[in-house]
Amino acid sequence: MNEEILTKQTNETSRLSGLGIEKFLMPNEMVTYATAGSLYVSNIPGLKGYVTKNRVMFYKQEGFIFKSDILNEIPMDQIKSYKLIEEGIIFKTFYFQLNELKIKGDRSDVLDLYRAIQTSKLK
Repeated sequence: MNEEILTKQTNETSRLSGLGIEKFLMPNEMVTYATAGSLYVSNIPGLKGYVTKNRVMFYKQEGFIFKSDILNEIPMDQIKSYKLIEEGIIFKTFYFQLNELKIKGDRSDVLDLYRAIQTSKLK
């Protein structure tokens, strides 16, 4: 895979559609961190962040009867830069820059996601 970010969209109407992120995991891949709240990832709201030893994933499922999955993933070996950025003097904004992705959300979710990626990159 030469693409930095792989976006998958599926329409799922089977009984297995309630599994969520688990259906996108590879054999023996385990989620080591999941955000408690939702994130804005490049202006897409409502995504949850997940970290495994192999990749960082942002996922959400939409729809009630006809479900649609949105998954953005970045393999760990393709992460070139990641940093926390705080801007502003009076009205401060805080976000996480992962390669070219701008990730916003609850401060604790963003910080914990940053730490989880650091830990996975060091292993």
